[in-house]
Amino acid sequence: MRCLFWNVGRREPLDEIAGLVAEFRPEVLILAECVIPPVRIVERLNSEGIALYRLPFGLSQSFILIAALPLDGVSPLYDAPGVSIRHLRPPLGDSVLLTALHLPSKLHLSAEEQSLLASRVMRQIERCEQEVDHQRTVVIGDFNMNPFETGLVNSEGFHAMMSRDIVEKGSRVVSGGRRHFFYNPMWSLMGDCSAGPPGTYYYAGSSPMTLFWNTFDQVLLRPDLATRFRPGDVRVLDVSGDTALLTRHGVPRREISDHLPILLTLHLEGVADGDQEPLGSAARER
Repeated sequence: MRCLFWNVGRREPLDEIAGLVAEFRPEVLILAECVIPPVRIVERLNSEGIALYRLPFGLSQSFILIAALPLDGVSPLYDAPGVSIRHLRPPLGDSVLLTALHLPSKLHLSAEEQSLLASRVMRQIERCEQEVDHQRTVVIGDFNMNPFETGLVNSEGFHAMMSRDIVEKGSRVVSGGRRHFFYNPMWSLMGDCSAGPPGTYYYAGSSPMTLFWNTFDQVLLRPDLATRFRPGDVRVLDVSGDTALLTRHGVPRREISDHLPILLTLHLEGVADGDQEPLGSAARER
């Protein structure tokens, strides 16, 4: 199953959205900061004859959520500003708990406040995991934090690690409490040695601490899904059909969006041990 997320930054890149969907055929499309009427998007996607897209997710305060899934395969579990949690049951394969996320930026919250908000989101995810009785959980969206920031890595936040070898342990005990891991594959997609752009969001600030490229748009996987992960299952996209999403200087075209979209492939039918792609030292040696 494929899931496409894009923060379109209050622009209206309908042609680019349709181009991405036509090429990658995601079962789930999540759009943040989208001012295009959702019915207009669905009509455009269905007019292309790609698949039968619907709006089956119930109301969301922060996202347009569109799916090419049976209507009875989607159950809304939670909605709040910047957070939507859905239980997906595709026709084939395991069900999955999908969390769409758009956390406030540092224009509105400090790094410490972002970390506190991440902890609140995690408690809600854990409650939904208890409700569906599994931890096949994926979080996808605009975190407005980089993978190395406190809200992503600390045990009371998302507890999202860069190494699948660590995440496969499932959890660790911190101050007497067991804290479960997420796997964050976005670490491998940062910088010039990544397969695509160096990040998902570019900002050339004048402050002393300026990273220029940031990886705010991310995917997190619980261990039950991380064990099925293969290199290339998460991609930062910089082209839609014949349209470049980057300028000739290699930064996002802000008239289209100041963020780049991300595409996730989930192997919900499982991966046999012999087919699993190593991500640790063995992979680096090849």
